Amino acid sequence: MSPKIDLCYSSSNNTSYPIDTNDKEAMKKFRNDNPHLIGNFIPAGTPFVMRGAKDNNTRSWRESRPDLVCAFNRVQSLPPRSKTKYCSY
Repeated sequence: MSPKIDLCYSSSNNTSYPIDTNDKEAMKKFRNDNPHLIGNFIPAGTPFVMRGAKDNNTRSWRESRPDLVCAFNRVQSLPPRSKTKYCSY
């Protein structure tokens, strides 16, 4: 069974991370899955990956869910206005 991985993006500027930033392990996983995010906030329209809470897989989500790579890259290439219009976190 494939691990639960959601493709998300923020709908407003300076969205804080959707994890407990004081949890070092959770923060490490989030950063590994989202190396394109810089700083402590997610800019509007920026896609990011969320794993299921019980996913302890250390492999890259791109390796474990290659079916989502194309979708993520496609969402990442959309203009920010289009992304925030249709979906939000």
